[in-house]
Amino acid sequence: MVKNVTWKVKNINSMLVQYRDHGYLPIWALWGKETYCMIGNHAIPVIVDAYFKKIQNVDWNLAYEAIVKSSTVSHQNSAFNVLDKYHYLPENIESQSVSITLETAFNDWCSTNGKSLESRI
Repeated sequence: MVKNVTWKVKNINSMLVQYRDHGYLPIWALWGKETYCMIGNHAIPVIVDAYFKKIQNVDWNLAYEAIVKSSTVSHQNSAFNVLDKYHYLPENIESQSVSITLETAFNDWCSTNGKSLESRI
């Protein structure tokens, strides 16, 4: 059960605006600027959770596109290039490799469960 649906819809739609503007979901925005300081993308589980709670007034086609691109397209401070090259994150190349692996795995799990989002759109 979502206690404040209006807030959740506004929050998700603002994330989708950032996706439209920058090509990926927000990582950690502060004072209107993206800081890139988080090692994962916490917008992905929030959006997938809202989908399964049947939150309305969200462009779910755009949300699915945003989840896929934010999970696969390299952007500032993402480790996707290293992951694509080595198929794991070597600590001597990517610091916080274990934490990044866990964050990426969780986002991938959410994205995979969100695949049903694609089939229902």
